[in-house]
Amino acid sequence: MENILIVDDTKTNALLLEFMLSDFNVKSVYDSKKALKSINDNKPDILLLDIVMPGYSGYDLLKEIKNDSNLNDIRVIVVSGLDNVDAKVKAFELGADEYFQKPVNSKRLLKVIRNYDKLVH
Repeated sequence: MENILIVDDTKTNALLLEFMLSDFNVKSVYDSKKALKSINDNKPDILLLDIVMPGYSGYDLLKEIKNDSNLNDIRVIVVSGLDNVDAKVKAFELGADEYFQKPVNSKRLLKVIRNYDKLVH
Protein backbone atom coordinates (compact mmCIF):
# COMPACT_ATOMS: atom_id res chain seq x y z
CA MET A 1 0.00 0.00 0.00
CA GLU A 2 1.38 3.36 -1.04
CA ASN A 3 1.61 6.32 1.33
CA ILE A 4 0.62 9.39 -0.64
CA LEU A 5 0.94 13.04 0.33
CA ILE A 6 -1.14 15.60 -1.55
CA VAL A 7 0.10 19.20 -1.57
CA ASP A 8 -2.42 21.68 -2.95
CA ASP A 9 -3.35 25.11 -1.61
CA THR A 10 -6.96 24.58 -2.74
CA LYS A 11 -8.64 22.29 -0.25
CA THR A 12 -11.33 21.24 -2.74
CA ASN A 13 -8.69 19.96 -5.17
CA ALA A 14 -6.95 18.02 -2.40
CA LEU A 15 -10.22 16.48 -1.22
CA LEU A 16 -11.09 15.42 -4.76
CA LEU A 17 -7.70 13.70 -5.10
CA GLU A 18 -8.18 12.05 -1.70
CA PHE A 19 -11.52 10.68 -2.90
CA MET A 20 -9.94 9.34 -6.12
CA LEU A 21 -7.21 7.64 -4.10
CA SER A 22 -9.35 6.26 -1.29
CA ASP A 23 -7.74 2.79 -1.70
CA PHE A 24 -4.42 4.23 -0.51
CA ASN A 25 -3.09 5.81 2.66
CA VAL A 26 -3.53 9.49 1.75
CA LYS A 27 -2.82 12.70 3.64
CA SER A 28 -3.19 16.30 2.44
CA VAL A 29 -1.44 19.53 3.36
CA TYR A 30 -2.25 22.93 1.96
CA ASP A 31 1.10 24.68 1.56
CA SER A 32 4.65 23.74 0.59
CA LYS A 33 6.27 24.65 3.91
CA LYS A 34 3.88 22.37 5.83
CA ALA A 35 4.47 19.74 3.18
CA LEU A 36 8.22 19.78 3.79
CA LYS A 37 7.69 19.25 7.51
CA SER A 38 5.22 16.43 6.83
CA ILE A 39 7.62 14.80 4.35
CA ASN A 40 10.46 14.90 6.86
CA ASP A 41 8.23 13.55 9.66
CA ASN A 42 6.66 10.73 7.64
CA LYS A 43 8.24 10.24 4.22
CA PRO A 44 5.59 9.37 1.62
CA ASP A 45 6.10 6.98 -1.28
CA ILE A 46 4.36 9.37 -3.67
CA LEU A 47 3.86 13.12 -3.61
CA LEU A 48 1.04 14.72 -5.61
CA LEU A 49 2.20 18.29 -5.98
CA ASP A 50 0.47 21.43 -7.19
CA ILE A 51 2.80 24.02 -8.72
CA VAL A 52 1.04 27.34 -8.26
CA MET A 53 0.88 28.07 -4.55
CA PRO A 54 1.48 31.30 -2.65
CA GLY A 55 5.01 31.90 -1.42
CA TYR A 56 6.97 28.68 -1.61
CA SER A 57 5.83 27.16 -4.92
CA GLY A 58 5.57 23.54 -5.92
CA TYR A 59 8.67 24.04 -8.06
CA ASP A 60 10.57 25.20 -4.96
CA LEU A 61 9.44 22.15 -3.00
CA LEU A 62 10.22 19.79 -5.87
CA LYS A 63 13.73 21.20 -6.19
CA GLU A 64 14.34 20.86 -2.45
CA ILE A 65 13.13 17.26 -2.36
CA LYS A 66 15.16 16.16 -5.36
CA ASN A 67 18.31 17.81 -3.95
CA ASP A 68 17.97 15.97 -0.61
CA SER A 69 19.57 12.50 -0.67
CA ASN A 70 17.13 11.30 2.02
CA LEU A 71 14.07 12.36 0.02
CA ASN A 72 15.01 12.23 -3.66
CA ASP A 73 13.56 8.74 -4.14
CA ILE A 74 10.01 10.00 -3.51
CA ARG A 75 7.94 9.69 -6.68
CA VAL A 76 6.60 13.14 -7.53
CA ILE A 77 3.50 13.54 -9.64
CA VAL A 78 2.81 17.15 -10.51
CA VAL A 79 -0.90 17.99 -10.61
CA SER A 80 -1.32 21.48 -12.00
CA GLY A 81 -3.72 23.78 -13.75
CA LEU A 82 -0.83 25.02 -15.88
CA ASP A 83 -1.23 23.81 -19.45
CA ASN A 84 1.88 24.90 -21.24
CA VAL A 85 4.98 23.15 -22.41
CA ASP A 86 7.35 25.34 -20.37
CA ALA A 87 5.61 24.41 -17.08
CA LYS A 88 5.80 20.72 -17.90
CA VAL A 89 9.43 20.88 -19.05
CA LYS A 90 10.44 22.77 -15.90
CA ALA A 91 8.70 20.19 -13.70
CA PHE A 92 10.50 17.32 -15.44
CA GLU A 93 13.83 19.16 -15.34
CA LEU A 94 13.44 19.54 -11.57
CA GLY A 95 12.79 15.82 -11.19
CA ALA A 96 9.04 15.22 -11.51
CA ASP A 97 8.14 11.68 -12.50
CA GLU A 98 4.78 12.51 -14.06
CA TYR A 99 2.67 15.55 -14.95
CA PHE A 100 -1.12 15.72 -14.84
CA GLN A 101 -3.16 18.71 -15.86
CA LYS A 102 -6.25 19.55 -13.81
CA PRO A 103 -8.88 18.26 -13.95
CA VAL A 104 -7.15 14.93 -13.38
CA ASN A 105 -8.17 11.81 -15.26
CA SER A 106 -8.70 9.48 -12.30
CA LYS A 107 -8.24 6.25 -14.30
CA ARG A 108 -4.87 7.40 -15.61
CA LEU A 109 -3.75 8.60 -12.17
CA LEU A 110 -4.69 5.28 -10.57
CA LYS A 111 -2.88 3.38 -13.31
CA VAL A 112 0.32 5.40 -12.81
CA ILE A 113 0.20 4.92 -9.02
CA ARG A 114 -0.49 1.20 -9.29
CA ASN A 115 2.43 0.87 -11.72
CA TYR A 116 4.69 2.55 -9.14
CA ASP A 117 3.40 0.09 -6.53
CA LYS A 118 4.36 -2.84 -8.80
CA LEU A 119 7.88 -1.41 -9.23
CA VAL A 120 8.35 -1.17 -5.47
CA HIS A 121 6.87 -4.55 -4.50
